[in-house]
Amino acid sequence: MNNQLCLFYIEGVGYDFDGIKVTIKSLREYYKGKAIALCKDVDKQLLVFLTKNDIECIDCSAYKVLFKTSPYNNKVLYSYLFLKQNLEQYKQYNVLLCDIGDVYFKTNPFCLCSEHSMPLTLFLEDKPFINCECNSTWIRVCYNQHVLEKIKNNIVINAGLYLSSYLRLLEFFKLMVDEMSLIFGKVNYPIVEQAVVNKLIYVNKVECVLDSENVNNMAQQVKTKADNKINHQYKVFPELKKEIYNIYAE
Repeated sequence: MNNQLCLFYIEGVGYDFDGIKVTIKSLREYYKGKAIALCKDVDKQLLVFLTKNDIECIDCSAYKVLFKTSPYNNKVLYSYLFLKQNLEQYKQYNVLLCDIGDVYFKTNPFCLCSEHSMPLTLFLEDKPFINCECNSTWIRVCYNQHVLEKIKNNIVINAGLYLSSYLRLLEFFKLMVDEMSLIFGKVNYPIVEQAVVNKLIYVNKVECVLDSENVNNMAQQVKTKADNKINHQYKVFPELKKEIYNIYAE
């Protein structure tokens, strides 16, 4: 199937180049199709590397975002604008939108779903909110204690990877941007995305598939090996990080 698109966002020059090498090179071992990086204020070194690996680079200055916030939040805002403005070209596509600096692929990500038009698929971590202070804090800051109480026993959904049909992802990101605008009216918190995703799924009951099998989301340090089809946040383990970086060092 040719109607597949991998989408990334990268901002600034303080990135971990070795981490990006892992993501892009491991992806290209299994996936040769369309890939786009939305780039904001990045340097030539990164652009050369991405282009060399057949990643189309789009300058985000074409998208007008007036609100000043962090790269974590900008990933959602600029990705939404891209999805909205390129609807006619890519509306028949399936999309993987994922972090660019800490994802290690061991398969073609589009093999995780056999359906022609993918449902919105999100990937679970290992612990519920009640056992994760970091994610509980994000919910309290972005929403309130009442929302946290509603979802405290739910397993945290990771916001680093989205696998979906284009139209479904566009719809979901519109909901995300609407939620973010409400949060920004109260606080310009630098990490909003994961709180928003979990609130939309667990409180608003947005329909999706929650996958607990195919991605190791490792930030909670329950999974300790990069032995799954996709491995995310492996850098929490220094020795594992070094081992994976060495595989893709030039």
